[in-house]
Amino acid sequence: MELLQLSYFWVVARLEHMTRAAEELNVTQPSLSRSITRLEREIGVPLFDRHGRGLRLNQLGRVFLGHIDQVARELDSATRQLRDMAGLELGTISLAAGALHWLPEVLRPFIALHPDVRFRLAQRSLPEMTRLLAEAEIDSCFLPGVPLGPRTRWHHLRTAPISLIVPSSHRLAGRTGVELSEVDGEDMILGKPGDVLRETMDDYFRQAGIIPRVACEADEPAAVEDFVAAGFGVAFIPGLSKPTPRHELTASVPIIDPACVLTLGIAWDQDRCLSFAARAFRRHVVSMYEEATPEAAPGG
Repeated sequence: MELLQLSYFWVVARLEHMTRAAEELNVTQPSLSRSITRLEREIGVPLFDRHGRGLRLNQLGRVFLGHIDQVARELDSATRQLRDMAGLELGTISLAAGALHWLPEVLRPFIALHPDVRFRLAQRSLPEMTRLLAEAEIDSCFLPGVPLGPRTRWHHLRTAPISLIVPSSHRLAGRTGVELSEVDGEDMILGKPGDVLRETMDDYFRQAGIIPRVACEADEPAAVEDFVAAGFGVAFIPGLSKPTPRHELTASVPIIDPACVLTLGIAWDQDRCLSFAARAFRRHVVSMYEEATPEAAPGG
């Protein structure tokens, strides 16, 4: 059994189509088919159900694929560790977050100390981030302390209050605080399902017995405030998001009952060998938030 055979099997199992797999691997279809047949012969069991010219991964193949995925992660981890030890990897750090607008404040001081490090950033929903982390597609992600997989470590960074944003002419504008129940029946501007803030607010809505009336969905705080200023509805902004002062047509009101908050932490796969750069960045983020006061914390 050769490593090349296993890599061929992984692509065929993922696509369940020999022609497309051959094109992706840049090999001829007969050569790929022979490689898969030899692999099945060596293992002693069929891994695919064949129907005419089509094929589908069978139960035995799915079990084998699970082990191949684990082997691939181990090989990736070993490669990273060896490059790390040899000092060959300047470092590329892959990160995901529910919103990206606040990350420059975190990245800037780290890049000043490590100018050769590169970042690959992705804005993703909560389910997408947990999947990418489990599949080793990212090094770390920023998300609330939601239930995560057994391999995932999570470190709390900060807890930010969530405020209500309303048009300046709204009946609640100018109040020193509001109860969440007071927005029941209002048109709301919320993030898309799976968005970190949306998931957090949906939990508060369920606890308060509120069925939100979603007027429109928007993820970026600046866009959300634009919609509020235009009178589309009310919205919710966490302390992680700096208010945009250009909007004199909106007002921010603290939510006091219940005290709505967004918890933020950094998560990573404890079983995966991260690069030196990724580990250094995680230490930087943790230290940055531990040293910051609530008033001066990044993104506050």
